[in-house]
Amino acid sequence: DTSDPRQRYSDEYLRLFAAFGNLIAFRLLNYNLLTELQEKQVMESEVRYASLIQRNLLAKETPHLVGYQVYAFQEQCRAVGGDLYDLALLPDGRLLFLVADVSGKGMGAALLMSNILASFRILYNVRQFDLCKAVKQVSLQLFNHSASENFATLFIGLVDPKENTMTFVNAGHNPPLLVRKDGKIEFLEASGTMIGAFDFSGWAEETVTLGEGDLVLVFTDGVTEAVRGEEFYGDERIERLVANVRDNPPEEIAHSLLDDIKAFVKESPRSDDITMLLIKKDRPC
Repeated sequence: DTSDPRQRYSDEYLRLFAAFGNLIAFRLLNYNLLTELQEKQVMESEVRYASLIQRNLLAKETPHLVGYQVYAFQEQCRAVGGDLYDLALLPDGRLLFLVADVSGKGMGAALLMSNILASFRILYNVRQFDLCKAVKQVSLQLFNHSASENFATLFIGLVDPKENTMTFVNAGHNPPLLVRKDGKIEFLEASGTMIGAFDFSGWAEETVTLGEGDLVLVFTDGVTEAVRGEEFYGDERIERLVANVRDNPPEEIAHSLLDDIKAFVKESPRSDDITMLLIKKDRPC
């Protein structure tokens, strides 16, 4: 009704106005829903494209290294993620490899991952590639040109097939396993903090000798921190399983570990990416 005493609306008019108002509200709601749907489709398309770009950035082929078997594997818990690995055969015949785990998740972590990977790849063709110098250079760039919460754990190494040695730098990464032929496990501990977190340059190289049957397993914390309820998969499980299957080829070892993780977590939602890189000395050069 109206407050003007000279004008009155019948029930029919009121029903018509109400129906018209409902129609306008319905159209506005549909418009908002359509806009949200279109924005969601655009975002999903961008994420799919970003995922494709990220997959293409990773090493597509495993370099052939005489006397060694090499295998790398990654499974992301989202379309894009912050784990990375790389493999490259240097001009002097040494195999360079790295595994890193970037802080954060999603698009931000993916952008940081691509930045770190590109920064290292620029250095691969430098004469007499030096692990510590490369780590310091990339870390300083990351520290100077990104936010304080942007950092990464990193394990980078060089395998010399002539000397059967592996030289490495562990920058705050969870210790990889060096599983000897007899099943004894050595831990390749960190010599310094993660890259990009601080103005730090104190990393040190370490070198180990690789004998026939020895296995190196580098992995991100998505392996040990796979969770079921409040229980983590943990270090003991990975050490026990890898020791038991150490005589198998690296690809079989990686998938045995992945199958065991999936059996452990069951239906629990994945919370982190899983990346593994395995190097095995299989026969004398």
